[in-house]
Amino acid sequence: LTTDLARTRRLCEGFLGLQCAEGPDGRLLVRNRARAEAGGTYWMIEVSEAQAIETVQGRFNHWGVDVASRAEVDAAHDMAEKHKDYYGIDLVQRVSDQHGVYAFYFKDVDGHWWEVEHHPSTVHEKFAKGDQIPT
Repeated sequence: LTTDLARTRRLCEGFLGLQCAEGPDGRLLVRNRARAEAGGTYWMIEVSEAQAIETVQGRFNHWGVDVASRAEVDAAHDMAEKHKDYYGIDLVQRVSDQHGVYAFYFKDVDGHWWEVEHHPSTVHEKFAKGDQIPT
């Protein structure tokens, strides 16, 4: 949910680089454009507008957006700090390097948490192998 569909679209498309499409029912569909266009797996969210957000999301229940490099994380962090009002960003946390992932969290004005992150190639290699359950 969002209290302003146009602001949410601006955040998703302009800041996060996600693909958006608004349906005739007034709901916004959001997905990872690059993965979708490459024929890979992707997540998609459906966003509706509401007068208020009654239950806000916790930081550890967030949406993650992968970027290609640490420099892209730094650039996104700078952009988030400089254009908070335009994109509807309430809080930007510092960039950190934890558990091998270089990232930062931010919270939008509707209370949704996001993470912009760069994973080393080893993480993607593990996913490419699929489940490795011992028998």
